[in-house]
Amino acid sequence: MRSIHALSVILPLALGHPACAQTAAPFWQKTWTVTAIEGGTVQDRALLSSAIGLQVAMKADTLTDPFAEDCTRGLSYDDIKSRPVSELGQHFGDSWKWPAFSNAQATYGWVRCDGSNVGAFAFVDAQKAYLFYEAGAILVLK
Repeated sequence: MRSIHALSVILPLALGHPACAQTAAPFWQKTWTVTAIEGGTVQDRALLSSAIGLQVAMKADTLTDPFAEDCTRGLSYDDIKSRPVSELGQHFGDSWKWPAFSNAQATYGWVRCDGSNVGAFAFVDAQKAYLFYEAGAILVLK
């Protein structure tokens, strides 16, 4: 009888019982490195050139962003969703010249901290993203 009881406990665990399974983090929830500056004016790009190599860490419970205050409480990624690329301007406003996307859909949205928008991000895929910065500048993240 004991072996049957043990099997009834072990089998659901081995099969990935839903109550015990953890959901994987979204593909974009990782540490990104600034690799280039696009958009904005020549002066804006020159001022931001020192940002190349800086990192933005998007974790489940914290955002470490060298371009804004870090967020450790009240962080929300709820606005980041797959949407039509054609709606980037409607979602973020017309401050930026939008980069070209190879697909009609992209994952993008605002990161919020304590209810305030703190970063506009668009993710091309797991290897490339954009952080839409001030004055039309766009930080390319990899």
